[in-house]
Amino acid sequence: MKQIAMIVGLASLAGTIVPPALVMVKMMPESTMRTMMLISAITWFVTAPVWMKAE
Repeated sequence: MKQIAMIVGLASLAGTIVPPALVMVKMMPESTMRTMMLISAITWFVTAPVWMKAE
């Protein structure tokens, strides 16, 4: 479970970095970027505590 949360969490971090770059080079509309970043941020806040908590 921890490994899956880590992979999903890191992918969601990429989901907050990549879309603005795609908008900057005119490969994605701004509305799509906003939606992707919102979903990525929510996913990060759900998965990060799972794999970052101390054992």
